Amino acid sequence: MQFVQLAMVSTAVSPAPRVLLIEDEPAIRRAVSRFLTQKGCAVTEAGDGTRALALLADKTFDVVICDINLPGSDGTAVWKSATASRPEMAGRFIFISALPLPEAISRHAPRYLAKPFELAALWNEVQTILQAASREPADP
Repeated sequence: MQFVQLAMVSTAVSPAPRVLLIEDEPAIRRAVSRFLTQKGCAVTEAGDGTRALALLADKTFDVVICDINLPGSDGTAVWKSATASRPEMAGRFIFISALPLPEAISRHAPRYLAKPFELAALWNEVQTILQAASREPADP
């Protein structure tokens, strides 16, 4: 009688990266959201800073992609509010804008893509944040 040893295969699926996309231009928001969804991300959209602040207060995100010039609260106000209550969020932001990144933020959140940007460049930034997060020690 022969015995065959079967290797245990893990069927655990890692959760989709949670991305908050804050962009007031609907066409850009749709294109970026569609792209990230195709890459396997769970994307939540906000069209203004006020909605983004409410989402950040209620949910946890692995990556935040944020325009600077937004109705409601602008991107810098969103970043300041998010990082005031959760400093670890500073490294999870990617700013996208036709405007230059304010110096006060660029010292703490260096990820910035000038519009127009390539989706591949955005994906590289998202992957960099996700890889850095995977190396962080787990919360006790």
